[in-house]
Amino acid sequence: MSSRPDILFLDANVLYSACSRDLLIEASLGGLCHCRWSDQVLSEVRIALHRKRPDLRPPQLDRLFHLLALACPEALTRLRPEVSLRSLPLIDPADAHVIQGAYVARADVIITFNLRHFPRRHLSPLGLMAMTPDQWLLAKAKADPDGMSELAERCRRRLARPPLSKADHLKVLRRSGLTQFADFLA
Repeated sequence: MSSRPDILFLDANVLYSACSRDLLIEASLGGLCHCRWSDQVLSEVRIALHRKRPDLRPPQLDRLFHLLALACPEALTRLRPEVSLRSLPLIDPADAHVIQGAYVARADVIITFNLRHFPRRHLSPLGLMAMTPDQWLLAKAKADPDGMSELAERCRRRLARPPLSKADHLKVLRRSGLTQFADFLA
């Protein structure tokens, strides 16, 4: 008996990271999860990429967001004004839209590199939890080692500029904060 795919609401920092973004989108394409995000999240990603990667031109950024929409056509979650979580005590009020987006999307998990902004005690009453992409990928890898190894290999083979050896790919995964997943693949 197979379980239903997880619904993941991706925080901006996860979509910003090419490694985590590629692996999670590949997992979605493989039916392991359904990725969700909001316009606010995409706006944060665009601003961060523009600021930290000035070498990326607007057409390149537009292409990235177009490819995300093609890969996950049902991912865009529209925040609804009638769903307000203002009473929720937040560590960073700027993250309210992430929790609201996850709630509206009926997500199982908020995927973020910033767990401290999404404590369990605040998310549990909403039926949510937060995990890093590393934690989620590792949990899937433990459940299906061969499938997740193949998934990572598909992502590695797509890298063309520059192509990466398996060892170099593991180094990039580790630098990207996916240390446990990289250790598992090694």
